[in-house]
Amino acid sequence: MPRKVILSRKGFDSKSGGWPSFIYGNRLVSLPIPGGGSGIFYNQLQFDSNTPLSVVMQQVGIAPYNECHLDPDLQQSFHAERPKNWKAAFGQADQFEKRLKKYGVGTGDIFLFYGWFRAIRSVNGSYQYIKGAPNLHVIYGYMEMEEVFDLTDPGKKAPSYLVQHPHVVFREKYKNANRIYVGTNAGIFYFHDSLVLTRKGETRSRWELPSFFEKEPFMGARTIDQLPNANIGIDFRGRNNQELLITSTKEVVEWAEQLIQKNQVQK
Repeated sequence: MPRKVILSRKGFDSKSGGWPSFIYGNRLVSLPIPGGGSGIFYNQLQFDSNTPLSVVMQQVGIAPYNECHLDPDLQQSFHAERPKNWKAAFGQADQFEKRLKKYGVGTGDIFLFYGWFRAIRSVNGSYQYIKGAPNLHVIYGYMEMEEVFDLTDPGKKAPSYLVQHPHVVFREKYKNANRIYVGTNAGIFYFHDSLVLTRKGETRSRWELPSFFEKEPFMGARTIDQLPNANIGIDFRGRNNQELLITSTKEVVEWAEQLIQKNQVQK
């Protein structure tokens, strides 16, 4: 089977959370969506080694959510308490998972995760969004899959390192389809212009991509235009599928591999 790339929208958006995730200097900090009953609290997540994520969220004006749906889970240092054998993981369920399974997504394939981001800064010890900073769609993380665990079967036990994962915690809720994708080659990128999907000066859902994306089967309504620099502009309309694109096109796979090779990953 040819290698596939999956472009997946994750983190806070206009309906879940309602605020952009953070660009702080050269760091990307994705805000996991709220998720009551998950057992993972925002005050357990680390903005940095001295500051809980919940503190920064409150200072920039985000409502004081308690628990979150930490998925994808890509950075070991992000959570204060980890199993010793922790591995990066991403879960998907119901109709979204059925689509991944239909396309044969599995071992060796690459997830690229993107979301809504905006720059913040610290002023006199308090964090705030930078006035006038653009709202951007940015590829913030990745995972190359090594194992896939199907949790639809109630008799199948999840590995111990996935005990905190929301698709294990809520496996009774996801009875129609529920799989967890695991990979040790994964992480959160440092910010770089090559990871920005949004066209300069445009709203976040108006993207610029290389010309070989022109015929790709993106989900949802869109228009595509040729740009003067030989790239293409894609304007998305409305709310699109979580997995916006699943493709095995050679040029796209090579593009994804180069992004991973050229961009630094946070520890």
